[in-house]
Amino acid sequence: MSLFSYWRRRNFVNRFPGSPADCRRSAALDFRGCFPNCERKEKPVSINRPRIALVTHSMRCGGLETVLLRLGRYLSAEGFDVEILTSFEPGEWFGKIREWDLKGRHIDAAKSSYPCMPLIHAIRITREIIKGGFNVVFLNHAPYAQASAAMLPESMAVIPILHNDSDPIYRIGCANLVAMNALVAVSPKVCEAARPMAATTPVVEILNGVDMPSQEAWKKRPGLSRPMVLAFVGRMEQNQKNILLLPEILKACLDRGMDVRLRIAGDGPDKDRLMRKFHECGLFERVEYLGVVPPERVYPVLLNSHALLLPSFHEGLPLVALESQACGCVPIASLLPGITDVAVRDRETGILVRSLSPERFADALAELEDQAQWSAMSAAAHRHVLSAFSVEVMGRRYVRLVKDALMGRYPLQRPRRFSPSAYLSLFPLRENAPKWMRTMYKAVRGAKIPSRVRRISR
Repeated sequence: MSLFSYWRRRNFVNRFPGSPADCRRSAALDFRGCFPNCERKEKPVSINRPRIALVTHSMRCGGLETVLLRLGRYLSAEGFDVEILTSFEPGEWFGKIREWDLKGRHIDAAKSSYPCMPLIHAIRITREIIKGGFNVVFLNHAPYAQASAAMLPESMAVIPILHNDSDPIYRIGCANLVAMNALVAVSPKVCEAARPMAATTPVVEILNGVDMPSQEAWKKRPGLSRPMVLAFVGRMEQNQKNILLLPEILKACLDRGMDVRLRIAGDGPDKDRLMRKFHECGLFERVEYLGVVPPERVYPVLLNSHALLLPSFHEGLPLVALESQACGCVPIASLLPGITDVAVRDRETGILVRSLSPERFADALAELEDQAQWSAMSAAAHRHVLSAFSVEVMGRRYVRLVKDALMGRYPLQRPRRFSPSAYLSLFPLRENAPKWMRTMYKAVRGAKIPSRVRRISR
């Protein structure tokens, strides 16, 4: 009998982020009978050492990956059996999982042009999670695992974490909610935006946490001097980080007679555009590019810098703003209500800029030229992060969430066996069709129809 004869197609309306009235038809398939291995029972696990999976798309260089490493290390120290799973590609930071004394595994994606390969890969990931015998699964922007979560055992708690205030994060993290026990939001703004989409699914707010520098490193950090050293640490992407404003900020400072230099750590798709703009403005000799910096080298950069530039368009809860404050590097950040005003106390631990113009950022940096004000903000920033944003504070909240989930305090809306097995809206055909199919579609769509055929068709 054909495989497709088992499939039962259902249509249901799913509300996507964006306009509240924007609804799309979403197809779902139920094929549990086609894959009997997906119905296997979870492996027996010792109740004294619950197993936790941190599932992500890949371990690239970024804040999300740093959060996973820190969270995994904390949960392991608390007695949990933690494993990080990558569901698309290992990423350049995959080797750091072992360096941090954690367990990690990559689930290879099949290399094929078959149109259903995204769906097949989603099933494969679900099977690996089931075989792992996990008690709690945290999904971190992992569309394949999110799409097939309804195939997991009902005793397994599945909780997506929303790491950013952007439509792609909500589109994936708030999908297939009937198979989710709860959601985690990393800031009040993300929590507020997610609650209408989540409907009856609980949304738990857990702020990100960062490590504190050693006391020895903190005491040896340099004071304010000339030139003032500015820093930018993060992914070099214009759409989120607004990095093309950095040359204009630097130029505005120099036009005021300020002696400043800029250190840049990171990489991304818009790195070349940024470097070209520095060259065009004649500022390249004022810039020090450090390239990709691993987590253990970020703190030395921040400890030896005086101010952090963060002119972002959107964030979740910016990790680098917390790390800079922990190191006494005063953040100058764009005001994002419910996000940066939570991470930074305006005029106390940093300065929030209400207008994304280089002149306003230069005004804020000019205030820090006063030695007394910079020293006061630097010390207050360190205390602020130590009391509210340490890894211990974040870790305790996740431990409480895990224990509540294990005790059944986050029940499913309905049993997963009554939900569609696959959430196909995460794999639109236009984006996931193989190259030959897209090429054929473009050729057919762009073909010219003879005038005689057009007359006959009328």
